Amino acid sequence: MASILDFLNTPKGEDFISKVSEITSEDKDKITAAMRLSFPMLLTAMKYNITSYKGNNSLYKALQEKDNSENLLENIKDLDASNLIAKSGGILDHIL
Repeated sequence: MASILDFLNTPKGEDFISKVSEITSEDKDKITAAMRLSFPMLLTAMKYNITSYKGNNSLYKALQEKDNSENLLENIKDLDASNLIAKSGGILDHIL
């Protein structure tokens, strides 16, 4: 069965790691390790958050918004750092 961690080994996952590495000036191996630790925690937080009506509704609305539903990974190489951080932060606000 595929895991969300398998994403990191795809071309888009590698682009994402490269972009985060560029933004943070951190080694790609450290970024990959951090993502391998954080993805399961974020999914667990999202699973917990959606058990309430408010959390479920908030995440659903966020996914319906044009700005958040735009596929960040399709254009990851072209995004500037501030735009990527802002969009990612907005999404995290709905998950945590």
